[in-house]
Order: sequence, then C-alpha cells, then structure tokens
Amino acid sequence: MATSGRNVGRKGGDKLFDTSANRGVFEEKGIVIGIVKENAHPVRMGNIMVFIPGRGATGKTLQGDARSIEDDPSQWRMVRYATPWYSRTDTTSQTNNYTDVKNTAGIIYPAPDIGTRVLCFFPEGKNAEGFWFACAPDAYMMQSLPEPTPTSNFDNSGSITPRGPAPAGEFNDRITDTRSLKTFNTVTRPIQQDFYSNIVAQGIDQSTSKGISNSGYMRETPAELIGITTKGRRIDASGTDIKDRRDIINALESGNQQQGAGGDRLKTLKGFTRAKGHTFILDDGDVRGNDQLVRLRSAKGAQFLIHDTEEFVYIINQSGNAFMSMDKHGQIDIFSEKNINFRSTNMNFHAEKDIKMHAGNFIDLVSENEVNIEAERDVSMHSTSAAAFVNASEAVHINSGGQLNIAGSSATSIKGGAELGLSAGLILLQGPTIDPTIKTSIPSTPSLDTKLEGDFWNASGQTNTTVDRMPTHEPYPTFNVPTEAKPRGNRRSGGGLGSAVGSLAGVGLGAGLPISSGLGLSPGALGGALPGADAVAGALGGAGPLTSALGGSGPLTSALGGTVPGGLSDSVVSQVSNAGGVSSITGSLSSVTAGSFDVGGLTKAVNVTGLGGMADITNSVPGLSSVTDSGGLVQDFGKNLPVSFPMPNVISSVSSVGGFSPDSLSQNSVLNKVSTGSLSKITGALPSGSSFGQLPGLANVQNFANNGLANLPGGFDSVKILQSNAFPVGVGGIDAGTLRGMAAAQTSFVGSGGAGSFVDNATGAVGKYGFTVSNLKDAGFVKPTAVLNAQMTDSRNWTGAQGMDSLSSFANNSALQDSLFSEVTQKNMQSLANSGTIFPNDPTDVMAGLTNVANAVGVKNASNIRQGKDLQPFPVDGTTTILSTQDVQARANQLLAETVSASNSTLLRNDQQRSLFRDELG
Repeated sequence: MATSGRNVGRKGGDKLFDTSANRGVFEEKGIVIGIVKENAHPVRMGNIMVFIPGRGATGKTLQGDARSIEDDPSQWRMVRYATPWYSRTDTTSQTNNYTDVKNTAGIIYPAPDIGTRVLCFFPEGKNAEGFWFACAPDAYMMQSLPEPTPTSNFDNSGSITPRGPAPAGEFNDRITDTRSLKTFNTVTRPIQQDFYSNIVAQGIDQSTSKGISNSGYMRETPAELIGITTKGRRIDASGTDIKDRRDIINALESGNQQQGAGGDRLKTLKGFTRAKGHTFILDDGDVRGNDQLVRLRSAKGAQFLIHDTEEFVYIINQSGNAFMSMDKHGQIDIFSEKNINFRSTNMNFHAEKDIKMHAGNFIDLVSENEVNIEAERDVSMHSTSAAAFVNASEAVHINSGGQLNIAGSSATSIKGGAELGLSAGLILLQGPTIDPTIKTSIPSTPSLDTKLEGDFWNASGQTNTTVDRMPTHEPYPTFNVPTEAKPRGNRRSGGGLGSAVGSLAGVGLGAGLPISSGLGLSPGALGGALPGADAVAGALGGAGPLTSALGGSGPLTSALGGTVPGGLSDSVVSQVSNAGGVSSITGSLSSVTAGSFDVGGLTKAVNVTGLGGMADITNSVPGLSSVTDSGGLVQDFGKNLPVSFPMPNVISSVSSVGGFSPDSLSQNSVLNKVSTGSLSKITGALPSGSSFGQLPGLANVQNFANNGLANLPGGFDSVKILQSNAFPVGVGGIDAGTLRGMAAAQTSFVGSGGAGSFVDNATGAVGKYGFTVSNLKDAGFVKPTAVLNAQMTDSRNWTGAQGMDSLSSFANNSALQDSLFSEVTQKNMQSLANSGTIFPNDPTDVMAGLTNVANAVGVKNASNIRQGKDLQPFPVDGTTTILSTQDVQARANQLLAETVSASNSTLLRNDQQRSLFRDELG
C-alpha cells in the first residue's frame, strides 16, 4: 500500500498485521467516505479508485509538484463493487455447457462519476480488500431526482424562451454556499435543455401530468416516491456526445483513463457532463394526493405513464408525432402524424352504437371475395359533387319491399340488351311521378386542432370532420374530456307520398280541376267513377267518405295505408294508423311515426290540421316524435327528454315559417279550427329577411342578448365548456351539446367554477349550477317546509331521497347534479312551451337562452324578455340566483348572452342545432 507522511498517527487496521512501527501506513477499519477519482478499470467489474480524506490528508504532495494530495494517484485506493444483491449457482462440472457453469443474477448499476462521494468499507481492516456499496449526495443536490422539477426561477441558456415554469437541474454550488443556505428552493437553477426541448417538441411542455414532472425527491418531507434515473449520455462542454469524440472512446474502451500530458490521470474525462438519462418513477403522490403515478421515460422523452390521480394511461414516442391514451371515461385515443397500420388473419370490430370514419382523401374497401353491407334501417350512398357507380360483371339486382323511386334531373335512360319488361297494376305514362327521398350530406363540424406556432404547439386550430372525436397532436385539447355522439337528426329530404300528393294538388286538386283531367286518366283508371276535386278535398279534410272520393278500394286506397271500408270520417286516424298508413299519407312523417301513438290524440291533431297540415308540421318542425292525448306534439328527436307543445303553438310555429300549404289551410282544416285572427295574434313580426320567418318575439330576444353580449367581447370562454361534463341526451329541441353549453353558462353565471360544493354566500344557492330550494324541493331532496335557499345548509331539511341526507352528500354527487340540471331544464322548458314563450321551430340558441333565464329568474320573466317587457316581479331574496338589489335586467341579459354564446361554440355545433346568433357571433 502507498505511504504518505500526511497519514501519520491514524488508527485502525488488521490486528494480526501490526504496522504501528511503519510510519505512514494507514489501515482502514469500519465504513469510511471516499471521493471517486477514477471510475474505469480494465477488469470491468465496477472497480473504482477513491481518495479517502481524513486527519492529515490535506495540503500539497511531498513530491513538491504543486498538486493537492487529493489529486495524487499514490494516495488513492482501489475499491471493488458490492452490489446490493447478487446470486449465482455453483459450477457443476468441467464441461462448458450453460447448465454446468455459474448462472448469475442480481442488481447492477454503473460506477459513480468522478467527484461523487461513496461509502466504502474494508473487511477485517485489510486495505487491499475494500468495497464501495453506497453513495452520499451533496447538500441540496437532489432537486432533479429522479427527474428535473419545474421552477419559474431559472437561467436559460437555450434558444427557446419558456412560456411558463420549466424543468431545471441543480443550482451551482460554487456560486451559492450550501453551508449557509436556508431556502434552497428559491435559488436560480439552469433549465435542463435537452429534457425541455423534448417536451416542447412533443407539445406537453405545459402539462404537469404528461410533461413537466413534479415527482421530485425534495418536493416535501418525507418524499413518498421511489425513483431511478440513469446517468445519461456523456457530453462535453459544447454539448457533443462522447460517441463523437474518438479520443475519449479509445481511452474508455481500453479501460485506461491515464492518458494525458504530465501523468494527469484526470485529464481524459475532465470537463465532461451528462445529458438527461432514463427515469423510472413510482410516486405515491404528495400530501394533497397529486401525482400518484408510475412513469417510465427515456432520455429522449418517450414515456409510458400510468397516472392514478387523473386516472389515465398514456404512451408517447420521442418526437411526439404519435401517442395513445386510455382515460378515466373509458375513451381510447390514438394519434399518428403518419400511418396507423393493422394486420391480422381476422379482424373484428364491434360497437354498441356508432362506427364513424372520416377521410380527407380516399376510402378504399377491397375484398378478394364478398362485400356485404347490411342495416336494419336505411342504407345510404351519397356523392355530393360527382357521380355514383354500381357495376357488376354479371347481374345487378335491385329489390324494394315498398316503393321503388328512380329520378334523373336531366335525361333518364333505361336500356335492356335483350328485353325490357314493365309491369304494374297501373302504369301512368305521363305521371305524376313520386320523387325519390334524398339523404342529405353527413354534416361536417369544426373540431379543435393543434398547430405549431413558432417554437410551441398550441390548441389554436380547427379541422372540419364528421366524426365525434378527433385526436390531435399534443396539447390534445379534449384529453380526458368525455365526448358524446353527435345527434344524427333526420337526414331525409323530400320524396315519399307527400310529394305525390303535392303533384296531384298541382295538376288537379289544388287547381280546382277534376281528378280525371288533372291526371290525364279516365275515371275508371282508379277503380271506379271519380268525382271532382271537392270530394277528394273533403275526404282529406276529414269530412267526406273515402269510398266516394276513390270510387272504391282501388290502388290509391292501398297507398293510403290499406283498404278502408266505409268513409274517412273524424276517426280517420284510428282507421289509418292501425293499418300503418299514417307515414305513407303524410310523406316524411318518420319522425312522428317512430314514437308511440295515442289514437285519440292523433285523431284530434289531424282533425285540427288535416292530413296535409300534419305533413306540413312534420316537414317544417324538427324532432317531433309523438302525439299527446290532447293532440299536441312531442319534440324530443327520438332520444331527448321530451317537451310537448300545444297544437295552436305548433300551428303558429309552422305558419310563421311558411310551412302550411294552401291545401292544409283550406276549409274543414286549420282555419276552421284556429281563426286567422288567432294566428295573427300568436305570430309576431320580425325584421324582414329573418331566416326564422315570423316567429314571435325573436327581435326582443336579440335585443336583450345583444345588451349582454356587449359585455362579452371575446365570446364565451371555450375552456369552461371543456371543463363542464357532457350530457348523454338533450331536452326537447335542445341537443346534448347545447345542453352542455347551457350548463357551462350557468356555472359561469353563478360563479361556482363547476365545483359541486359551491354555496353562494349572497343568495344561498348551492351546487355547481346554483340550485335553489325550489329546485331541490321539486326533486324530492328537500322537505316542502323549507322556503329559503339558506335552509339547505341544515341537514334536518333534507329528505334522504337517493342518499341525499345533507348538503354535503349533495355536494359530493356531481353526476346527480348534472341529472338534476337536465330535469330542471326540462320542467322549465315545458312551462315555457305551455305558456307560448317558446315554439318547436325556435332557434336552438333562443330555446337555450330563455330556458336558462327561466332557471334563474322564473318562467314569467323569460316570457317578459320575449315580449320585450321589463322583468317583473323582482325575485324574493334568498329564493333564486339573483338579488333584488342587483340590476336584475342586466343580470338576466348577461345570462342570456353567455348562454347563446356558449350554445354557438364551435366545440358544440352539429346538424341538429338551429341558430339565430351564429352570424353575429362568428
């Protein structure tokens, strides 16, 4: 062992090896701290050279070469690597088979970098048998373990200027004296440039879950995490990777670090530092429960993340141009800038609801055998701007279980190579024809997208798509936000017997001509003598016998839903609907016939409007699905919470947009039941050019909303919509997306921030939507004896229904609050419909705005807004979400404006929505 005059008088050593008489020999016993001086060794077993400081081991060497004793290789000791766990089997024979040699297992890690302090021990005090087994961190030098943690107090030497907190390394302890430091987390630290540039390129630099890591050992005490980080690639002062330094590679591959002039054994690796390494983190979260996760991240940024706090699983590649996520809502998102490819012997896809695909270019489906497309309902093929082709090398078979309608807008040609056969009970060579029903285009709506702006990716773009959810490059704006399917709506347009009846009216009935001349046929063509138009018009109005109009049970009778014995009297519906013929009579009545009929109610509805009027209503008013006992119509688009409209309001709604034809407004029909004077009173006037015709009071709604929009220059904040929950179904004529916009506007209006535990200190309203005591009494959660909002804080006023026995239990049930908001909205919409404040043909944003106003200040005041009146009476303090001391009109205008703005957000638009404000909102 080397000797040094500086080591005189040290204690310890092998008791059987007495070197006390030998000056300068130091024998270690116990555990000592060594400083790593060399970390490479030719045997490649983790052996390192350490300097062990101690008493007398300071100053210059005795050789007089001006080096400190710490840098004198003669004062270093070699210690071997002691892994925390190692196992091996015995060698079983002298044959060189895998089963005969030692099989090893264990935990390994690399030798520490030069300058690191390590714990060493020398068994039995023998200096030649030393081991290193652990490392001692420098003071405060753990802020970037296991990953660089974020700070706003940074030095930036890179080309990218951060737009927020950035991941930083350790502070410079040559500038800051750690011995006197008390507030370590305020010291300026340098940005860890390679890590930061990676997450910027990936688009996750502002995400505290996927990008910047808060899983740091020094975030609190005690730190509840386990982390491993590798040392990272060696880089020199210029950032050059060691793989590009041939001189260093030669030295390391030979295990020789002793190159350099003048015997400087440190020269080879002097000035080298490290890039970020790979990390593995097991984090139980901070004291607030944040960042409970498992993360595996590579040095270049690829990661696999299981996040228990936010409940998602996430995988992303190094450049960020591909990722996959599984969120808490059960949504799986896959994004690729290039290709997503599948190959399998068999491939199966099953969806309980919809499968939607959207391509910016081609969709090619090729089978080397058969292609089968089957649906229980419609099958539609639609080319919007070019031709459609059906070609077969053999036969083409077209079969219809009902009507077969073929039309060409210019020439129509049918050619048979050998024979052409036409057969029918009646062939009308000169018409009238029945136009085919056309399916309109699948609506394309804008979806939020990301784009690269300067150095950073931002969610500032839009892409039109027909699908419900479109993953984007990070930052993915709807990540972990649930998406519901867009309402399909009724995409059928025109066609059916409704158009045939229109044709008949044009050539004969409506013109007052006899049917025979109108059709160009003899009376016998329809199975018997035919009277003129008046008799048929009377029959269709519900007054005359059908047999006298048709001259028997001929083909037209069958077209009207089956043979009708006797006359088509006031009980027309009970005779026709039982035969399934109502949809045939009215043309596009599929939206009504889908619902369940009350025969008496439908009879009353037809008696008021006539059959032509029913066709006009269903063609002009969206979403009607069934008829009430009193003859009103229910609007629910087939799946929303239903809202019914009295027939007079439906009539005025259809009349105001020009929906009723002269036939349906003839005698024995609408005008016989609802006088012209009544219609004029119901239908108001709008400025000329309104796309919603003469629907009453829309100009007043516009005026009040515009007053509120003046205080909303940037429109409604779309982030608030993303933060609100999606709804599975809408209410009446309000689709699920618009209902979500209403909910976001309501939370913004009451100031809850979407917190279910919110309590308004001024009004006493509770929950994220500002529910009143009246709302909760109607729902059965609060006892009828409670009259003020403030009484909801007393658990004795709660009924316990559905587990709601206190304000606390209600505050913690977000799903129930969403459901209650839908119910309150449905109740107030129904009241607005009954009072004639909303109409089934109203724009969706108007329905939403007036309903939210009704939620806040009552149905009467919502009606006052539509009529252009002042709000009266003022609310009783403590019973609504507005105080009488406030400017009630201004507050109502604000809520109306926020609602119509949120309803028209590009995040929510779909083909079911109808808007009055979209043009002015942009």
